[in-house]
Amino acid sequence: TEKFHLPVITSTVKLLISEGQADTEMITGDSYSAVLKASADLKISSWTVKDLPSWMTTSSYGNNNEYFKISGASAVEGTYNFTAIAYDIAAISRDMSLKVTVITPPVITGAQISEGTTGSEYSAAFYASGSQPITWSISGIIPEGLEFDSGTGILHGWPSRADTYSFTVTASNKAGTDSKTFSITIVSPIVPPAIITDRLPNGTLYEEYSKYLEASGTSPLTWSISGYLPTGLYFETSDGHIYGEPEAYGTFTFTVTVSNNAGSNSKEFGIYIPQPEQSYVPEVLEETENTSYTEPADDDNDVYENTITSSIQDILGEEFNNVPVINLLTARSEEHTS
Repeated sequence: TEKFHLPVITSTVKLLISEGQADTEMITGDSYSAVLKASADLKISSWTVKDLPSWMTTSSYGNNNEYFKISGASAVEGTYNFTAIAYDIAAISRDMSLKVTVITPPVITGAQISEGTTGSEYSAAFYASGSQPITWSISGIIPEGLEFDSGTGILHGWPSRADTYSFTVTASNKAGTDSKTFSITIVSPIVPPAIITDRLPNGTLYEEYSKYLEASGTSPLTWSISGYLPTGLYFETSDGHIYGEPEAYGTFTFTVTVSNNAGSNSKEFGIYIPQPEQSYVPEVLEETENTSYTEPADDDNDVYENTITSSIQDILGEEFNNVPVINLLTARSEEHTS
């Protein structure tokens, strides 16, 4: 029996990074490139990559096929772990693990901001796209009583002073930063309205009338009226002004309402326009054809005068009791003295 001895082929393959790094961090959209070099006792026959990202390609080159390039034209956000493997002609292999982390710079996309009120809890949130973690910072003047959380990008607290505040918010990560300016308005609490005016003055027929109703509460205030004003008077809804010249007498009642964003308040009022006083003019007593006159004696003048005066007052009524009456006897005609 003839014995044969087969040679035992031994080979050693080593891998190293010729260009680039085994653990790379980069920004979305950038290009990636890494070159591996294999050293072996025998010629390298092939290369392969396990879990190669879809946006990467590979190529090998060199006299002994010893160089292997992994590249990508436009990096996509994410963390990628993959393994490059080199084989020599004896099927001896060596592998190397690589890691690429692609991060996206932050972009502030908006904020949830509303008007605040002094003494009331307030919160505003700011939002950004990009790779986490994102940290926040703020510069400028923020409302007194509020604090900014750099981890969450939330402005929170109890504002203590009414004003409009402008400030700049910045979002940051390993890939970069983005800044944007915002403003917040803090107002005083809205106080519901209350009509202060207690009553309205009387008016006079055909004479100018003007009265502004007064109310407390946060402006702007608006006014309305239901019921009837005296004819000739008008109501201004912007300032509660009643004005004009009344053209009718009597008592007129109506309800006035004042309103703002916090509520409304109503109150009933009345305006009295008195009837003008009537001037009494007594009718002229017509002479009676059959009236006779007898001249009294001188001694009877006083009695006669009092009798005439009393008779006239009886005719005119009690309202003329205190009106002096002309002594008619001193105006005797000549025919009575002849």
